[in-house]
Amino acid sequence: MNLAGMFALANSKSSYSRPSSEIYSALDEGGFLVYAAVLKEFSGFFLKFDTTSVTMAAGTTEYALPADCTQLVHVGERLTTSEQFRPCSPESVGEALENARAGVGWDSFGWMYGGSSAFSYAGPYLDSAATTGTQIQKIRFSPIPQETRMVELAYTAKWLPIVDNTSTIMLPVEGTYAMLNYGIAELNRSNNDTLSREYEAKGDKHLGAFLTWCRNRQIQQGPRITPYLG
Repeated sequence: MNLAGMFALANSKSSYSRPSSEIYSALDEGGFLVYAAVLKEFSGFFLKFDTTSVTMAAGTTEYALPADCTQLVHVGERLTTSEQFRPCSPESVGEALENARAGVGWDSFGWMYGGSSAFSYAGPYLDSAATTGTQIQKIRFSPIPQETRMVELAYTAKWLPIVDNTSTIMLPVEGTYAMLNYGIAELNRSNNDTLSREYEAKGDKHLGAFLTWCRNRQIQQGPRITPYLG
């Protein structure tokens, strides 16, 4: 279901009683409820891979993440294209700052090269300058890089707000039924209409069906169960 169709249905199901701005706001709220439920059920659903946005530079520890990043799933680095990306382990911001101050000893990590990276990272986080506006999140590597390195990211994409008819629905079609009913429930709630409870219950029902659809969409090979024969 596209946004225009959802807008028309939400408008009619709320008796054409609310302004356009409220209809888009209600659909946005309903969509975010579904988006958040999906992340709780399956955090890798809205996954993006990126090998161009971040590049380690000598002497630099902090980098801005892609604008649509909301959760980091994986960070890797490599020195040349002939190498495989080495996974970086997460750490606390405190550890990152301590390691940055002790950056002169970074070459002592050389024994770790191969299966895992010598670098660790803290983030994503918002610094004081990024708490307003577009809120670009950042990542901090330690120890301090001494040469240029390529970085591989895998992250969860942010929810795209719905503000008007030019907005994009980032949910798959299967999730729009719950989104629509939650939006209609909110509009009727603004009218003090008891139908809001019925539409919210309907939204819960569709959300349950959608989450079932999300759980296992790879059916090429099912899970194997080894019997206990002790």
